[in-house]
Amino acid sequence: MAYNDDEFEAIARQVELIGQRLSVPIQPRGEEGIAEVLFRAACENGFRKTSTFAGILGLGRREMTPQSLAREHLDATRLADFLGTRTRTDVESVIYPKLDRFGNRIRFFGRDVALKGFFTSHRRIAPRSLADNLTLKAVWGVAGLSFDPDTRETLLTRCPECGERASYTIGIALELCPGCYRKEVLVDFRKYPQPIAEADDNEALDFALALINPRLSIEQLDFNILHACLAGHGPGELFQLISHMAVAWENSLNTAWLVSPAAQALATASRAILDWPYGMGRFSEAIIRRNPMRQDPSTLAYAVCQSVGRDLRIRVLGAFQAGRRSRK
Repeated sequence: MAYNDDEFEAIARQVELIGQRLSVPIQPRGEEGIAEVLFRAACENGFRKTSTFAGILGLGRREMTPQSLAREHLDATRLADFLGTRTRTDVESVIYPKLDRFGNRIRFFGRDVALKGFFTSHRRIAPRSLADNLTLKAVWGVAGLSFDPDTRETLLTRCPECGERASYTIGIALELCPGCYRKEVLVDFRKYPQPIAEADDNEALDFALALINPRLSIEQLDFNILHACLAGHGPGELFQLISHMAVAWENSLNTAWLVSPAAQALATASRAILDWPYGMGRFSEAIIRRNPMRQDPSTLAYAVCQSVGRDLRIRVLGAFQAGRRSRK
């Protein structure tokens, strides 16, 4: 068998790293983030506790969640050598660049987002997707989604048998429930397909999902359908606004606080943005009808704008107020 130069260099590198890298080299996959890569590395190399990697990689925290790892100052070369990647640059796609020195804002697959509350603290799984491709998608950990943006399958948040949340802590196998495994029971998440999320406004839902879907590049997004005053705001900021509006919509009727809105709520919030500014006024009025306790547009604006910048926050408040005045 003949090898080209790249293949030969990759093989030579993995031989050179024996004793420094994992026994089973791990090559990052396109839709994984750092937490998903390290969790798979633990599973494939027989490490029960992912926190074992923290000391090896020189991490200050022992939590291996997306939120915690996004705050770490990861040494890309050290990580690449530890995983045994084909080249030292192969890990760059899974490390979220920090946009400020405090790590309060990161870049998630090209989208600039506020880190606080962006990720869930536990693993969530789309069983049908996992059955087709045994890969944990980073987007499943985005708190603003309750379903896979590609297949629309509702994300499994707890084991269907024992009720435990799947964590990033115990590495058995991507598809198995660690809680049941401890009881010597094998529960395969892939055997529990979940309902497909639906909404009555697919155009609005598609727009919201495109803003955060790693499978779509920024260049593929169509911002021409937005009001001119929103054109300067990035997809990550707009998604966080929409998802927070959707959470407010859901929680206006719920006693239990939800953080991951359903597809219908996401579509409702997205439509308000697409119909800016009057759609925002209608949205504000509808929230108040659902929950009369929220009678002040400024209170609602504060609730939905916690992850966006000052300029967009001012625009949202103005749209809420102007939209409502125009309908009086």
